[in-house]
Amino acid sequence: MDTAEQRKDKYAPIGDAENPLLGKFDKPLPCFGCGIGWFSLLLGFVCPLMWYYATILYFGNYYHKDPRERAGLAASAIAALVFTTAAVITVAVIADLSQPLTRFSPSQLLAQSHSSQPSANGGS
Repeated sequence: MDTAEQRKDKYAPIGDAENPLLGKFDKPLPCFGCGIGWFSLLLGFVCPLMWYYATILYFGNYYHKDPRERAGLAASAIAALVFTTAAVITVAVIADLSQPLTRFSPSQLLAQSHSSQPSANGGS
C-alpha cells in the first residue's frame, strides 16, 4: 500500500509474515471508540436494561471476537448485579413498611400491663 492510500484510510494495516493476527485489532472499537461494554455501562445509568444486555454479551463470550471488550462487559455485568441487589432490597423494605402496624389504644396497653403483673398482696 502506498502513502497516498494510507492517507485516505483511518488506519494503515500492519502486516507480519510470522504473526498474521498482528493487525487484527487496529480498527477502533464500536460505540464512539469506547466499546459496547463501556458504552453500555455509561448508558445503563439512564436505562439499566443496557447493563443486562451487556451481561448477556459477557456470558455469551462476545469478548472472544475482540478481547478489548472484556473489561467493559465485565463492568456492566457487575453493575447489573449491584442494581439487581439494590432493587430487591428496596422492594423488600417497601413491602415490609407497607404492612399495617398493630396499634393499641392506651386502655388496651394499660389492661395488658395489669394482667401481666403479679398481684400486690402476695397471693398467687
